[in-house]
Amino acid sequence: DLSSYPWEAPFQPQPSYWALKIWGGMNRGKVISAMAQRPGLSVYATQDMKTKDVTVMVVNKSDDYWHPKILLNNKQSDLVVDAGLDQKYDFESPSYSISRLRMKADRSPGEALVYSLKMARAGKEPQASVIKPW
Repeated sequence: DLSSYPWEAPFQPQPSYWALKIWGGMNRGKVISAMAQRPGLSVYATQDMKTKDVTVMVVNKSDDYWHPKILLNNKQSDLVVDAGLDQKYDFESPSYSISRLRMKADRSPGEALVYSLKMARAGKEPQASVIKPW
């Protein structure tokens, strides 16, 4: 614990720490096809082969706020994931952000974890919220 040393400040996670921590949650399951219909965005997805739960990583490298409709059945939408699930989600992606979405195959509430450049500059941690299909 660095706080016990008088010449060291308490540990403060840096922006790269939070981005890596969010990204580290992606290594669950099989990589599946995902695509965003917008320039400046990168999308990655995995699916747990036992539970069929889906994890999606959205990297918004643009200065545009994005509010996509997400489909998990590989049909045309703003953000398409080939998970074989008939589920639809709304999501908000701030400019210059990284987001990890955990969506439950049983339609129970999942989790959205968002970290933006604005949060990093303010020294804030990622923001967690509930994401549910509609």
